[in-house]
Amino acid sequence: MKIASDVGLTVSANVRKQAAPRGNGELWLRRPIQIAVSAMLLASVLPAPAMAASAFILNDGKAHAVSGTAYDAGTSSYAISVTGLNTSLVANGVTASSATNKGAGVSVATNATLSISDSVVTATGYNGSGIMTSGSKNTSATVKVRGGSATTTGDADRLRSGSRPSGMAVLASGTYANTSASLNSIELDGTAVETSGKNAGGLVAYVGVIDGSNVTVKTSGDDAYGAQTIAGGNVVGTIGLDDSSITTSGARSHGLLSDGRNLTSTLPDSLISLSGGSVTTHGDDAFGASALNTGHVTLQETQVQTTGARASGVSALSGGTIDTTGGSIATSGQGAAAMGASDAGTVLTTHATTLATSGDQSLGVSVQQGASAVVSGGSITTTGAQSAGVMAASGATLALSDTTVNTSGSASHGAVLSGSGGVTMTHTTLMATGESAHGLFANAQHASGARDSVSLTGGSIQSAQGSAVRVDGASLDVHADGDAQLSGITLLEVTTDAAGSHAAVSLSATDNVTLSGDIAADAQSSVDVSLNRAATWTGAARNVGALSVSDDAVWNVNGDANVASASMAGGSVDFVRSSEGTFKTLNVAGGWNASASNGRNPSVTLNTTLNEGGALSNQKTDRLLIAGDASGSTTLNVRAQGAGAVTSTAATPGANEGISLVQVGGNASAKSFALQNGYVAVGPLQYRLSATAPGASSAAQRLVAGSGDAYWDYRLNAVQVSEGGSFVDNGSGTTGNVTPSDGRHSMASPEGSDVVGSAGTTGTTTGGTTGTPGTPGTNGGTTGGTTGGTSGATAGGTAIATTNPTTDGTNGGTTTTEAKPDDTGAPANNANLQPGDAILNATQSVAKPDTRSLLVPQAPSYFAAKTALTQHLVDGLPTLHARSGAMPMDADDGAGSGRGAYARTYGNNYTQHTDRSFMQYGSDFDVQSGGAQAGADVYTRRSGNGASVQLGVFGAYGAGRTSSNAVDGASRSSFDSIGGGVSATYRFSNGTYVDGVAKIDRLSDSFSTNGRDVASTKGMGYTFAAETGYARALPKSWFVDGRLTLGVVNVNLNDTVDADGIDVQFGSQTSALGRVDARVGRDFGAGDNRVRPYVRAGLEGVAGGDTAVSLSGYRFNGSNVGNTWIAGTGVDARFGKSTTLAIDGGYRSRLGAAGAQGVEGNVTFKRTF
Repeated sequence: MKIASDVGLTVSANVRKQAAPRGNGELWLRRPIQIAVSAMLLASVLPAPAMAASAFILNDGKAHAVSGTAYDAGTSSYAISVTGLNTSLVANGVTASSATNKGAGVSVATNATLSISDSVVTATGYNGSGIMTSGSKNTSATVKVRGGSATTTGDADRLRSGSRPSGMAVLASGTYANTSASLNSIELDGTAVETSGKNAGGLVAYVGVIDGSNVTVKTSGDDAYGAQTIAGGNVVGTIGLDDSSITTSGARSHGLLSDGRNLTSTLPDSLISLSGGSVTTHGDDAFGASALNTGHVTLQETQVQTTGARASGVSALSGGTIDTTGGSIATSGQGAAAMGASDAGTVLTTHATTLATSGDQSLGVSVQQGASAVVSGGSITTTGAQSAGVMAASGATLALSDTTVNTSGSASHGAVLSGSGGVTMTHTTLMATGESAHGLFANAQHASGARDSVSLTGGSIQSAQGSAVRVDGASLDVHADGDAQLSGITLLEVTTDAAGSHAAVSLSATDNVTLSGDIAADAQSSVDVSLNRAATWTGAARNVGALSVSDDAVWNVNGDANVASASMAGGSVDFVRSSEGTFKTLNVAGGWNASASNGRNPSVTLNTTLNEGGALSNQKTDRLLIAGDASGSTTLNVRAQGAGAVTSTAATPGANEGISLVQVGGNASAKSFALQNGYVAVGPLQYRLSATAPGASSAAQRLVAGSGDAYWDYRLNAVQVSEGGSFVDNGSGTTGNVTPSDGRHSMASPEGSDVVGSAGTTGTTTGGTTGTPGTPGTNGGTTGGTTGGTSGATAGGTAIATTNPTTDGTNGGTTTTEAKPDDTGAPANNANLQPGDAILNATQSVAKPDTRSLLVPQAPSYFAAKTALTQHLVDGLPTLHARSGAMPMDADDGAGSGRGAYARTYGNNYTQHTDRSFMQYGSDFDVQSGGAQAGADVYTRRSGNGASVQLGVFGAYGAGRTSSNAVDGASRSSFDSIGGGVSATYRFSNGTYVDGVAKIDRLSDSFSTNGRDVASTKGMGYTFAAETGYARALPKSWFVDGRLTLGVVNVNLNDTVDADGIDVQFGSQTSALGRVDARVGRDFGAGDNRVRPYVRAGLEGVAGGDTAVSLSGYRFNGSNVGNTWIAGTGVDARFGKSTTLAIDGGYRSRLGAAGAQGVEGNVTFKRTF
């Protein structure tokens, strides 16, 4: 395929060809004869014209002025000639014509001056010039031209190095030597300059100066020049133009050419500057602006356009320099280039300039042979086929900043690199949208074995229909940082080229770089990838060499991938979830080297359907397969799918059961891979990771390279647990090299995986002694009779009965199990089971009878939530004694019945016992809670018979926490309540009272496991209670009182989804409250200052309501609050008529299976008014 880089070579060759010295000896002899013969023939057939004035020659050192006169050079060299010191001429509206070879319409030399306006100057002879200056050493001549025109029609000789130019419409020509020079100048304002001859020039400064404003220059001959500067010795030629236009139409013509080849000093470069205006070329192989050697062209807000094939907008060679600011450069011909530079020391600089090419095989910016270009701002657009936005080849360098590069043609690349070309991009966008067009293309065309490079800081390289980066047989370094983006149908495609050159690529991304697309290399090429800090790559890898992912970098794997080796320093590999339900495999041919970074181990996230696993065909999971060694520790995150299933049909899962996530063919350990948080949740069920050591693994399950069972296999299995907290062994096989010394199975945790060790020995089949119970097996052994005996847990776990209890002493000992209601292998008393609950039932039906599935560690805290909050609301119920701090003996006691305000604080520390068995997922938990209340009586009325009525309001805040150490794992919750309510009390004169309370609370509860927050919820609590009591005074200041409380407590919590993706539905629970208690005490003191110590005892029961909690479709019944007996002591103190203080403490314990056990306390202060 012909690529855009070919165009650059063609453009470069054309520049060099056009820059060559002009000259042809034969032409010098033939041309004058042809002209003379033609003139004689015309004279013989045409009438004689009106004679113009003869040549006007001035050399007298005086000032002169002429107007409206026509001058003809005739046989003289010049129509107007002004020479000599102090000789000057002011001419207006004159005509100056010359037809002689090497003649001129106007010539000014040797310290003379000319000011000419609105005049017409014409030269028709071969090598003829319109307006020219000249002089000997150490002299100068000055010309000012206003309006008018200067025209030449004759051809000119190609300029030879070191020779004086001729055939120019406006020529500022001097002489130079090593120590002296003549420097002549011409100033133009609004003048029209035109040439039509071959090799002719519009404006030429040869060791001279031309300044112009609003000048129009047109050339139509081939190899012509619109404006040209030529240096000599230690003197430069300069042309400065403002708002002027240059147009050429001949082939190989130059709009602007700054030539510094003859400069022998370090003075500033030969310079052409154009501010505003335009440069237009129409011929093939033409140049809008060129700079050779030390030549220098500066364009500001200038419009440059070329239409010919192989034309260049601007081009610099052999140390030339071109600067552009603003404006635009556009080419439309085939093989054209908007900007080009070649050779060491050559510099292109452009700022905020718009570059565009529309021809096929064209280039926006081309730098070659050690040249350099700096492009800032602006845009580069190509629309032709087989083109390129930018190209750097053969040691050239290109720097792009804040620039947009767009290509839309077929096989038109954003950038092309070859032969040690280098591109640096800062906040620049390369975008290729055409068919088979790549964002960046590198090949080995220009220099075999050279290494190209591209560096991005911010910005992007993108391809809509090709690769972000394509490399054919080249060596390339790509580095991206900042927030750079690279994306394409393929991110990086690396191939061997047609000549058999193998490609070698290094890709590194640092910081917030985003890479999108696959990386693919053929078998003969190589590509290394390094992701650092927060870089992200999404794609697959095919034949990638060394992969490095460090710090917070992430590789999102979206297809099967293979790499030679992987170094993970805190980085992450994340298998992307597929919408089609397909799974992917990452093969590592060599080693996997994991190390921590910023205190965090590297991680791999896999998608896994948590089904029954087993046969490889039934395992649906992403996998990591490592043929070499695995060092360090890597965290596995499993993105679970499916509803969960039994992974084993035996109590001890084998090496063929469960789901294989990682396999390592070389050296590894149990700690090489560990699950995040120690488990995987599917619904409420818990899966754990086991590491099967070489020799214990299954050859039939092997997917990693190699054969046999000598490999590490890291597998997921649903975990079974016994009431004592022992996990069922996840497999058996030959002892691994990290088996715990006691032979027990090591459980999965964040620090490591389970290790499958040796199988336990088979129990004896000899019957036990008659009438003697069988003994549990220990450390992997089993003993006992053939009937009714107890088999030991494999690997030394807790002994678990495998047969129903028997009492047949003849055939063996009796085996006993703990008798608990409804231990039938399914969650008992769980009405309204959801479809998913069948999995719980099935799990227990195939496991040992007194084992069940392990739940996620936070599940017990979910089950405890409504129970704990119900007890919390009961404890915070502001009954009469809790509000008043006194139990008056009669209605006249103002401390109890008077209007006032109170403050109360309370707290408790309980262990809440459950009425659910282990097989019903029941577990006890600890709870500490307390609160504070403040209230006031808003209405008080006392009747004539001694009875009274009180109405009050109050506000309350409470908080507490629970902790569970169930076999499923440690979990905690923190809750609070904020609310208020009303109270009403009626006191009879005989000491009897009736009290009612209504309270509403806003509830919140949060849950955590081992410092990990997993869920939070909010809800409402409603409490309604009525209490009646009676107080009676006894002799010797003793008293007794009693009370009966009945109420209803409702807890309603919102649904939530926790950190493990479990849909938690708490629902609403309404419980009935009943309480009866009595106090006996004695008054000490008299009058208004008394102290009343007492002891108390009572019963409290809270029961009923929907205790169930649903976890992702699994319904679990929680425990009732239960029944308790309570005993306590306290003291009521009265200080004067209006102040009371009550302090109370007690202990409670359960009555039956459910109930709280622990201590409680209350302090109330009240003041009446």
